[in-house]
Amino acid sequence: MNNPKQPPFSSDFVAEIFPNHLKEDEKCVLALHIQYLLLGLTRELSEIFPTEISSINQKVLPYIVNRELYVSEDDQSWLLNQGALDLIRQVKNGLKGVLIKYHACAFTSSTLQNRLYNIDSYNRYKLLVLLCVTRLARMGSPSSTIHKILSEIRQLSLGKRDELLPHLPDPCINELKTLINMLDENRHREDVTERITTFLSSYFVSFNDAYSHNVRSEHNRKSGQRSVTTIIVSPKAREDEDDEGYVVHRLKTEVKENNKVREHWDTEEENNIPEKIQAFAVIKSTSSDPIEHTRRSMKAKNIVDRLSMRNQSLACDYKILTSYEIRILLTCVLDDLASKSYEFNTAKALIFCVLFGRSVTEIEEIQEQRKTRFAYDNNKECWVIKIKHTVSTFKQEKAVEHLITAVSDHVEYYLPEQLSSLLTKRFSVASKEEAQKYLTAVNKKFNTRLSIPRIACYFMDYCKDKNIDPVLVEVIGQTTSRQDSAIPYTHITQQQINTTLNLFVGHLNKLLSAKHLDLLVPNTTLNLNKGISIGSPLMLKNSEIIKVNQQHIHHLKELNSSIYTDVNELHNEFVFYLYRMITMASGYRPVSGTGGKLSDINFLSNEYWISDKENRDRESARIIVLPDMVMQQLEEYKKHLAKLKFKFKYSAINITKKIDAVLDEPEPDRSKQDESESDDQSHFLFLISSDNEILEVSPKTIKPYMDKQFPVQLNWNRHYMRSTLMERNISPSVIYHFMGHDDIGSEGMGRYSGLSYYDFKELSVVINNILEELKFEVVKGL
Repeated sequence: MNNPKQPPFSSDFVAEIFPNHLKEDEKCVLALHIQYLLLGLTRELSEIFPTEISSINQKVLPYIVNRELYVSEDDQSWLLNQGALDLIRQVKNGLKGVLIKYHACAFTSSTLQNRLYNIDSYNRYKLLVLLCVTRLARMGSPSSTIHKILSEIRQLSLGKRDELLPHLPDPCINELKTLINMLDENRHREDVTERITTFLSSYFVSFNDAYSHNVRSEHNRKSGQRSVTTIIVSPKAREDEDDEGYVVHRLKTEVKENNKVREHWDTEEENNIPEKIQAFAVIKSTSSDPIEHTRRSMKAKNIVDRLSMRNQSLACDYKILTSYEIRILLTCVLDDLASKSYEFNTAKALIFCVLFGRSVTEIEEIQEQRKTRFAYDNNKECWVIKIKHTVSTFKQEKAVEHLITAVSDHVEYYLPEQLSSLLTKRFSVASKEEAQKYLTAVNKKFNTRLSIPRIACYFMDYCKDKNIDPVLVEVIGQTTSRQDSAIPYTHITQQQINTTLNLFVGHLNKLLSAKHLDLLVPNTTLNLNKGISIGSPLMLKNSEIIKVNQQHIHHLKELNSSIYTDVNELHNEFVFYLYRMITMASGYRPVSGTGGKLSDINFLSNEYWISDKENRDRESARIIVLPDMVMQQLEEYKKHLAKLKFKFKYSAINITKKIDAVLDEPEPDRSKQDESESDDQSHFLFLISSDNEILEVSPKTIKPYMDKQFPVQLNWNRHYMRSTLMERNISPSVIYHFMGHDDIGSEGMGRYSGLSYYDFKELSVVINNILEELKFEVVKGL
């Protein structure tokens, strides 16, 4: 059934490209553009769409007969004539408010504005869509399908599908069927988000329906397009005083908002937040079968115990193994490996568990999934673990490769050479039951507390004791389905992986007895710094940031020195410079009202109260200390606003009122405006349009400015600072608070936090040095 808001298409789609309200010269320009697209026809497309091509040519021919009236015959590049492009732009602007009604015309008049995408590839896709929808309309396909693919091409042309581009196959292929297969394959890949799958499906469905002459095709709306709340339940069995069984369920809510409303980077870290616990619910057991009831109770208890064990963090926790117990385990395991005993496979599995913080079951799973896995390198003659890791922003277009630091999908760590020589070349591990039986025998003999979960946690416990960044532990161990919220923001180098694992392996080697001396010496011969990185690809190169900063500062000084300067342009460029500096220095997220109010800043202590993500009410707020450079720049900004108020004192009252609200922040009149309106009035960063209207600083208004410098996601600054602070060995707890990634109950400078003002004062000095290295400087406004 068609959407009533989407008018149905007639069987003659091409005729709808030329609505009656267009002038003859505008229709001529559209016809010329269609003729230009048809020049990209291949033999294969001509054979697939002969009827459609003939129909299109017949419809556009009357409009291009007199094309010499609009394009000079001497102009050899008439297809790219600027006058034609201007007319197309006018057509597009004339469709505001009635776009759906004239969707065919809007689709044809769309021109590529996204500098990340290739113009030739875009035009080929546009030609394919034109041919397919012409056939679909003739066949009587649902109008919603046609509207959807037309909308996708228009969104692509407007630069609103940046995240889609790495997954969109190159249309420069020999057969349309191959392109359809590639679209189908890409939309079913595991690393593709539901949002990308929806986009790719629009292309696939339209192309496939047209290619296969499918008259009618029904498609189910995916749940990812709606706002839904998923309840994840972790049960724990209990009994009350009457011996009636109850199950306490820990409820975890995950709210998935409409992807059309929220930008990709806005959901990037929220989807990885470890826990959002809302409540406990007590539900009475309903099973009448005593055996089934007992089985469920034991299963629930095991689940909760395992979760609790994963969350242990205190070095004095009784569940953590002692150095003595690990020494006993390593001695037994290495003895069996050296003697090639019948326990060889079990010993091999347990040594992997100890070295890389995994259980036997997890080792089996990663080998089957062929993601992070163990393998024997025949060339190096050594065992290696290939740690694979990608994030949602992994793929980037070639157009920005010169801006970003390259990342790979995996790094490699070679096992100690002498240990590797004891292992067979073929990978095989014992079962979970065999490993448990082995540990039981060791426990009885040496009175230890060895168990598979405790062994798997030893690596994590050691790293916590050494204050190693949890992101490194998470990437190396990958022991839980729960992902650290900081992982998408961190650019991790091969050297950081090597250093962490070498430190741990060296610790284990010191626990060995004399007969196994140096058997676990780190393999420094093979574990070299090869310049490979994993994690966030939004780690922009320092040289590119410096280049842009110098150009931006030079441009501001030019505008300030000219007597013919456009005040609005100077203000907007000045605000954009301050926006970039303050988001780099504070980790402020790209949200509406970025920067907050001046009252959020204590100009005596440099403390900055940030509340940029209200997913935990007031608990989402954090306090940091701003660097001296930023404070000086804010003082210059206040002077600039005072002069700006004088400039617009009589010509634009709305601007003077805005400046008064920013600088003075009077108490709002609740009888005249609601709270949200008053908050917007006092946000200290704002832009001014050409007609002197106030524009709120938001992802939508700031993106055009950022795209001119760095055409990547707006939160690249958070990716850069998270990775840079990690490289400079800043305490993980300080970094987590700076990023706003604190877990509930452990917020920095909260009642249970050990952090203080002094910690963030030291951090502000480090950030100030980073800003100076990137050639930021204090710039004057008006």
